[in-house]
Amino acid sequence: MRKRKILILSITIVAVDLILETCILQYVNDKNAQTTSNVLLDRVIAVIDKNESSESEFVKSLKDDYIVRAKAISYIVDAKPEVEYDVDELQKIAGLMQCH
Repeated sequence: MRKRKILILSITIVAVDLILETCILQYVNDKNAQTTSNVLLDRVIAVIDKNESSESEFVKSLKDDYIVRAKAISYIVDAKPEVEYDVDELQKIAGLMQCH
């Protein structure tokens, strides 16, 4: 009878130990997953902010570029009004307007 009580007590202790270990590991894994998620989310936010900044700079650069092109074309047409009726010259001007 005594051996049986010791056996039951030993099994109970091992079971409780396994349950506690499982709970501790679950807590640690959840904490690590949350930390990793926060780090990755911060990285994504940083990349998005950087991309938005780059996009704004790119759009401004394109606007400036198109203004310069429009002024150049305006200058050409003002200097040579006959260009307006010359298909070859208009094609050259269209080529200048295209982005490469």
